[in-house]
Amino acid sequence: MELLKEANALFQNADYTVATFEKLVELQNRAVGVEVTRIGDLIEAFLTQAPLDVVMEITKPNPKSPLSGWGL
Repeated sequence: MELLKEANALFQNADYTVATFEKLVELQNRAVGVEVTRIGDLIEAFLTQAPLDVVMEITKPNPKSPLSGWGL
């Protein structure tokens, strides 16, 4: 549950940047079991609350980006 605690803290103090999103995704990728789902919920909430320019940057196609698999 340490990864979930870290993700919660990151989300609660979110500055809504691509870097914060990448860190949340990294934590989800390292998580197992129920933590994966709960961190996924935080990522979903992040995307709904982030400013449009940040969401556009996250979803912009970039094959070199670790986020390229998101396909949002």
